[in-house]
Amino acid sequence: MEDTKAIERILFSYKGIPLKIRKLELEIKMIENTYDALNGKGNNEIMPGSKTNQVSSSVENTLISKENRIAHIRNEISRLELNKELVENAVKSLNKEEQGVIYSRYFDKVPAIEIARNLNMTRDAVYKLCARIIEKKLSQYMII
Repeated sequence: MEDTKAIERILFSYKGIPLKIRKLELEIKMIENTYDALNGKGNNEIMPGSKTNQVSSSVENTLISKENRIAHIRNEISRLELNKELVENAVKSLNKEEQGVIYSRYFDKVPAIEIARNLNMTRDAVYKLCARIIEKKLSQYMII
């Protein structure tokens, strides 16, 4: 049941994944193109509390911070791309009718009652059908 809910969350978010990826790519560009003005201190400063009197460059610290933020964003992009690929691969395992139900319910976010009317079913039957498709087929091809 928990896996079914997790897969449903991924399915519901599927259509927004390319937009999220693009937003993150633009965020990386903004970070890369941001230049922090150096304050009046010199380039090298003794780090307070450092027993070794380690010399640290504020420019170096800024670059490291930017690199860490960019690495974090790239990891998020990789996770989103993997989720997208997992969904696409899993949906290929479905027959045309099952694909239609999954596309309507999760990708197009059509209300279950409307799907039920189109399939001459009850709303509860649509929920059960979706759960069965997820549990019996999609879960075999998705990593949670």
